[in-house]
Amino acid sequence: MAMYEDKGYCPNNSFLHCAMEYGDNIPKLWNRTRELLGDRTAYMVYTPNGVSYYGWPYVCDALIGATSTMGIEIACQLQNMIPECTYAETGRMILVTDVLNPFAIPHIGRGYDSNGHEILVSIDPSMHLFQDDRYICGIIDEGTAVHMYFFKLSQGFKMVVVDDPNQVPEVCYKDDAYIVGVKKEYPDFTVYVCRMEHKEE
Repeated sequence: MAMYEDKGYCPNNSFLHCAMEYGDNIPKLWNRTRELLGDRTAYMVYTPNGVSYYGWPYVCDALIGATSTMGIEIACQLQNMIPECTYAETGRMILVTDVLNPFAIPHIGRGYDSNGHEILVSIDPSMHLFQDDRYICGIIDEGTAVHMYFFKLSQGFKMVVVDDPNQVPEVCYKDDAYIVGVKKEYPDFTVYVCRMEHKEE
């Protein structure tokens, strides 16, 4: 049972079935993540057309199969945002959206780690960003609901930075700062990014 089944697809039951499929290979970290989540999985509901049908919903696979402490960190963040969450009582909705493009996560941009390697970063303090070697997750408080975004990394994913906006194929996102395009060659795909301030007037 889930609290918001009338709003869309609820992944509450999928957590159990996904964990069963992992079997003996389930990461030990999931037990702690599950404890911290408590009843919050019952308040999760996917946005329209926001659930991936390539295997398990990303929220289940990302939290259960987390290869680092990312699942625990996400659960702690949800605890901070929604301190009280009691099953069978009306509580704050947790919206979930699976995205095919990391730049579809609001307030995400490019940055650099201590070694100078390009990474994805939150460019607004309201967006909390988490990442392991399988998923990127962004969580933002939207007032009436908490919204979680998941992007699944793949071995075939790569990002190419270009200086000319005409070099961005199949544009899927554009604002004053960036133009982003995704070229799909299943199962691999390439994300092209052009930073508009690099463009010569």
